[in-house]
Amino acid sequence: NSSRFGKFVRVCMDRSGVIRGAMIDHYLLEKPRVTHQPQGERNYHAFYQLCAGAGPALKKELGIRTASEHRYTGQSHCVTVDGVDDAADFEET
Repeated sequence: NSSRFGKFVRVCMDRSGVIRGAMIDHYLLEKPRVTHQPQGERNYHAFYQLCAGAGPALKKELGIRTASEHRYTGQSHCVTVDGVDDAADFEET
């Protein structure tokens, strides 16, 4: 979700006002989301899809379990969403 990230563009000009270059700094607006999920929210939707749709061999190879068994994705207690089929979305992508 791009609303969680920001960019700062520094435009460099010469004395006459002609643009000579630019520098872009990228930063994360919501650092708490990297380490903690608020109650009732999901992040990294592709991971939920992977947990729900991957077969046993792929799960074993990647070392993944169900989304609720992983500390980060399980802490919000929101591993499913009404009307969203993570397994089907995994197959589609």
